[in-house]
Amino acid sequence: MEPDDIPLYLNQILLWLSAPGTWELFAAVAGVCFLLVCSALVSGSEVAFFSLTHNDFASLAEEKSGPAERILQLKNHPRALLATILISNNFINIAIVILSDFVLRAFLPEALLQQWTGDIAGFFGMPSPKDGG
Repeated sequence: MEPDDIPLYLNQILLWLSAPGTWELFAAVAGVCFLLVCSALVSGSEVAFFSLTHNDFASLAEEKSGPAERILQLKNHPRALLATILISNNFINIAIVILSDFVLRAFLPEALLQQWTGDIAGFFGMPSPKDGG
């Protein structure tokens, strides 16, 4: 790249950023990344809490701190805790799918998306829309 080409590239970048829908697409990609991190944290909290041993709970009872007290309260309601974790992770995953669909539809041509839909449906043994099913 020559130094004289830099203003041309900057102009192209600015034109792309000013195009309609660019910021919505950027926000959707950022949202997917954020939600992936949230899903990992929620799943990690499930594993962390349900792998605590009786010795861990005993040391938390001796600690007498605010977070330790909250963990001990959650220990008394494991079904409610698990339900909350699973439902929140489901909502996060649904949001990831919705935003990912928006991003894919913005980047890929409709014909390619229809072909992939037929291929995926065929893989799972379902009749595809192009087969009249």
